[in-house]
Amino acid sequence: MRSTLIAVAGQVDEHMGIAISGLTADARSLCMYMRTECLQHKYVYESPVPVQRLVIDIADKCQGCTQSASARPYGVGLLVAGMDQTGPHVYYNCPSGNYYEYKAMTIGARSQVKHALTALKETSQNGDINAKNASVAIVGIDHPFTTYDEENVQQFIDLLDKDEISEGATRTETDTAMQE
Repeated sequence: MRSTLIAVAGQVDEHMGIAISGLTADARSLCMYMRTECLQHKYVYESPVPVQRLVIDIADKCQGCTQSASARPYGVGLLVAGMDQTGPHVYYNCPSGNYYEYKAMTIGARSQVKHALTALKETSQNGDINAKNASVAIVGIDHPFTTYDEENVQQFIDLLDKDEISEGATRTETDTAMQE
């Protein structure tokens, strides 16, 4: 058997993207729906669809499947990140139709990516992240949704490893100074 890696992050529109966890076929179906809604909104209103509006539409679509015996619920959780007129947004959409907005903030050059990768490393089962099992997506003001995979994400992981080594040396020096 040959193992293949399936992309778990994708662009919905220039100002929005998703990460998936669950059934890939359901994610593709919901992503196509989201892309269609973005195009229709852009055609009618000549502006990008607000992130929250699209998340609510997806939540309603997912929740509708839980009320009917003829349709199975979607088996995918979506992490939706986007930037609109009201600012940056991060939402989690459950297969049940619930959605939650999250807030995160960091400062400094590349600190957002560093903190995201640190959190990913701390919560992974084996504590190991590499370019094969991690990807980074960035969206912002005047910056379209961009996904970094493989060798492009390796540069961020290398920075994370260098910081751990330097922090470890600093801790050791501090511990030695405190013992004296």
